[in-house]
Amino acid sequence: MPRFFFEADGCVDIIYQGSVCDLTKNYNDYLWEGFIIESQAAFDAALGNCTTIIGPLFISTNYTGPLVMNSVTNITGQLSTIGKSFETYTNEQTVANDLTLLTSLQADDLIWLERLDLEGVPALSSISMARLDTISWMVVYSNPTTSLGFPLLTNGSDISIYGGYSR
Repeated sequence: MPRFFFEADGCVDIIYQGSVCDLTKNYNDYLWEGFIIESQAAFDAALGNCTTIIGPLFISTNYTGPLVMNSVTNITGQLSTIGKSFETYTNEQTVANDLTLLTSLQADDLIWLERLDLEGVPALSSISMARLDTISWMVVYSNPTTSLGFPLLTNGSDISIYGGYSR
C-alpha cells in the first residue's frame, strides 16, 4: 500500500474501497497530512481509478504543467496548492520558489468539492470543472487571462476569485 509524506512528521495511507479512496486513516488537522500531487503520472498511479476522494489533496510547489482529474466526481476535502494555504497554518513565508507552475486544472466529471484553494499559480491558464454543482469554499488567485469554467455551479457558500477579472 503506498504511503505519501507531507513534511517529515506525517504520512498518509490510501485506503482503497472500490472507487472510493480514503486518505484520512492517519489524518490530523494540525500536521496537514495529505496526498501531495507531484506530477500527473503520480496522481494517475495513486488516484487515477478513484471517483470519490476522501481527504486533502495538495498540489506540490514543483508541479509543472496541466493536471487532469478524470473520473473524479467527489472530493470531500480540499484541493490546494501548498505555498499559500500551508503558510497560513504554519506562519511560514511564501517565497518565489514556492510558486506552483500548474498551467491548467481539468476536473470535468467533478460534481462536489469541499474546498478549492489555488494560490501562487502564475502560469495558470484555465480551470475547467464542467459538471461542478457544489463547492463549500473557493479561493483562486490568478491573472485576468485565466479561463474559468464552472457552467453548472449553483451551490457555493464562500467564493473569492482574485486577479483583475472584469464582470
